[in-house]
Amino acid sequence: MRANVHLLRDGSELVPAAQQALEAAPDVVVAGGGDGTLNAVAGVLARTGMPFGVLPLGTLNHFARDAGIPIELPSAIATICEGRLVHVDLGRVNGRVFLNNSSVGLYPEVVLKRDQLQQRLRRGKWPAAAWAAMCVLRRFPYFDVSLNVDGEMIRRRTPLVLIGNNGYELDGLRVGRRERLDAGLLSVHVIDCRRRLGLLGLAARALVGRLQQARDFETLYATRVELNTGRRHASVSTDGEVEHLAMPLAYEIDPGALSIFVPGTTTRRVV
Repeated sequence: MRANVHLLRDGSELVPAAQQALEAAPDVVVAGGGDGTLNAVAGVLARTGMPFGVLPLGTLNHFARDAGIPIELPSAIATICEGRLVHVDLGRVNGRVFLNNSSVGLYPEVVLKRDQLQQRLRRGKWPAAAWAAMCVLRRFPYFDVSLNVDGEMIRRRTPLVLIGNNGYELDGLRVGRRERLDAGLLSVHVIDCRRRLGLLGLAARALVGRLQQARDFETLYATRVELNTGRRHASVSTDGEVEHLAMPLAYEIDPGALSIFVPGTTTRRVV
């Protein structure tokens, strides 16, 4: 068994390194990191047929957990060597890939504020995130949004729209998790509450697994979604990374676009 290992200094080197690895035509391209790192490599490997080996080395590892990939490093390595190859869906917004979800509104604003606080005040990630959430909620920004969901027009005034790659669990102990990554659907989640207390109530319902029962939380499923706020650009998060994208935002599901290894038996050994 042989592996060529490359240690990267920062995120700007991820895409070029993944492209070079792909051009070398190995048996599998492996990336270790959090969801943002995996997102960058998945964007290069999507629709190429190249197997992707995932080493979940981030804080939350949403994609690996939902795919059933072990979080423990030795088991994750064994999965790449001995596991079975499956094809999972990817989400896209204006062509940009996301493994987990993309959102407009409160969450991207919190991420941007968190990054500012980390740099300016030298706070840790979680303290900075908590302080950023308080700052953003104090302003409680609303925006008007038009959603074309597989041809059906929906208009809402909301603080947040979140679009997931496949459907998220909204009830029970697995709230926020996905049962499968190959259903070929986007999940569209829209908050429709008008007060800060309403947002706190939604958070409380999420904690006890009763989010789906909330009257001010709406979930739809589609293969294509066009989102328009009437502005020229918007801050958009994709797997926790924020970019400024041009309106309208064109979301689509890309079925079976990524090949990954998950636990199970395979007919060949990958080296």
